[in-house]
Amino acid sequence: MPWRCRAKHPAIARARSVERRHSMTRKPLKHRARHQRGAAALIVVMLLFFVISLVAAYTSRNLIFEQRTASNQYRSTQALEAAEAGLEWAVAQLNAGRVDASCTPSTSDTEATHLSFRERHLTVDAGTGTLTPRLADVAMLEAVRAGCVFNGTRWTCACSLPNQTATALPTVTASGVKPAFIVQFQQPTALAAGRPQVVELQSNSCTRADPDPSGCLQFSVLRGATGDGVAAVRTLVTLRNAITSVPAATLTLGGTLSALPSGATLTLRNLDTASNGVTLHTAGAAGSVPSTGVVRVGLPGVRPANTMVAGDATLAPAAQGDFTADDRRFALFFGMRPSTYFRQPGLPTLDCTSGCNASAINSLLLRNPGRAVWLRGAGTVTLDANVGAAGTPALLIVDGDIELASGVTVQGLIYQRAKAGGAASNWALSGNSTVEGAVVVEGDLSLGTSSGGLTLNYAPALLRQLQVSYGTYVKVPGAWRDF
Repeated sequence: MPWRCRAKHPAIARARSVERRHSMTRKPLKHRARHQRGAAALIVVMLLFFVISLVAAYTSRNLIFEQRTASNQYRSTQALEAAEAGLEWAVAQLNAGRVDASCTPSTSDTEATHLSFRERHLTVDAGTGTLTPRLADVAMLEAVRAGCVFNGTRWTCACSLPNQTATALPTVTASGVKPAFIVQFQQPTALAAGRPQVVELQSNSCTRADPDPSGCLQFSVLRGATGDGVAAVRTLVTLRNAITSVPAATLTLGGTLSALPSGATLTLRNLDTASNGVTLHTAGAAGSVPSTGVVRVGLPGVRPANTMVAGDATLAPAAQGDFTADDRRFALFFGMRPSTYFRQPGLPTLDCTSGCNASAINSLLLRNPGRAVWLRGAGTVTLDANVGAAGTPALLIVDGDIELASGVTVQGLIYQRAKAGGAASNWALSGNSTVEGAVVVEGDLSLGTSSGGLTLNYAPALLRQLQVSYGTYVKVPGAWRDF
């Protein structure tokens, strides 16, 4: 059949054209399903990311909390250590000598403002040994205070004087962590009531002393700022007496008294009823006392011969273990062996190996009030001037011989150690001299002089003062607390 060209209907042509375009752009069903599964995965990923973000935020919160806890613990520990340092510093200062306003050891012998730490803070009753904190402001009844501040490189301190209107403390102008402490003494609590030689020491501290150190240290006025550490600790302090047993006689001898040279006199006087007027206490026999040159004056109505206690074996003890006889004799009066006593904190000593005189001794006594003085070395101790006074007696522990100048008066106690090899201790007299108090000689005693006299007067008040108000301050075991 012959081909013929037939014309298409316009409407049909348009419909076919539209259908052909739709068929070209239509995607398969499986492609549309795949796009729907990708949207669900996105939602899951977003949820997981949110959960991870929550975990990270929680972990970061814990980390910040731990950092702050560690920082608080560090500041707290720093404040506590500073407070404990204040206690140790105060006890060390109590056993030191005279200091200036910056708590630095002073070599001044004349300035009244250069008092020792114990003189600034405490008064000691010479009869009972009762310790009383001194007041800085009588009107406000505030105790004397002292303190130190760490300025970034070193500690700077300040020591106040009694009867001041304000406590002078070092200031710090730089910002940042500047630990500081302030110490004061106060009456002991009820736990220590009835103990006259006990006082309470309190130390307050903080880790940021600027701009006003008294701000964070005075807890009753103002606490530390945010982030600062504060601490308050206290302990009981007592006086370990310089001499535990007062001699009961004017002259106590661990050995014997040698015969006096012609023209020399030794006068022993004891009018104290509490000690029964004993003038001579010796380990030697009664017959070993020289019959001439020795004058004994006891209580009224008592014969001179009856003022002596002779043959006392306790003054000549035998060695026991690692304690020598001299150690045990020393412990009778001081409560410990000599080596232990010598190692006491801050014990003033003077090297007399080549000899020493009264000027050096008096200077050492003045700079170290309330302390015994050990004159070490085998050289001669020349007492060419008065030593000690009625209110400030001297406690001298002497290793070598003694030479007394004419007209010299010594007030206090002289304890002379035994010489090596059992040789007698020698006292050289160049005239008449006096000792007010008592004398103890561990070994034999010889007065190496051809003229002059030595008078020993028993002074119980001076000896009592040495016993209860002289010595080393120590912390009472078990008394530390921070509440």
